[in-house]
Amino acid sequence: MKRTPPPSGSPSNSDLDRIDERVVPPGFALLRAEHARLESVYDSLLAAYRHGDWPDVQATWQVFEPALRAHMDLEERLAFPAFRATSPADASALLAEHAELRTLLDTLAIHIELHAVPLADAEELIRRLRAHGHHEELVLYPWVEAAMDSAALAGP
Repeated sequence: MKRTPPPSGSPSNSDLDRIDERVVPPGFALLRAEHARLESVYDSLLAAYRHGDWPDVQATWQVFEPALRAHMDLEERLAFPAFRATSPADASALLAEHAELRTLLDTLAIHIELHAVPLADAEELIRRLRAHGHHEELVLYPWVEAAMDSAALAGP
């Protein structure tokens, strides 16, 4: 499948390489912004399906898939190592969701190429992504914010 670069505002591979993995706050701001941006990409993908414009579905998928993969990779690099050390069960559950989502993306990417993904499958994918994002907002992101506050209080 031909991959296009992530859209403006999405972390590219070079952006990911420049982020200092020991510094959570800048990366965390990026993660929060990505959750909001991904919501608009989800809406675009569903709108393309609902309009029945297959070239638009494929073009939107070429933005959606790499952006989502980059987002999960970024979370795993910036937050999960320390999160796993303090909340191993929650980290394992979220990482298992990431693995399931990647498997689903792999399958749907092939089906997109074959023009064989019905709207119901796309809607189910977006439902699962939103549920996962909500799970992260409840479990992972408050932990990261607390860790950032603790680091700020500890000082240099």
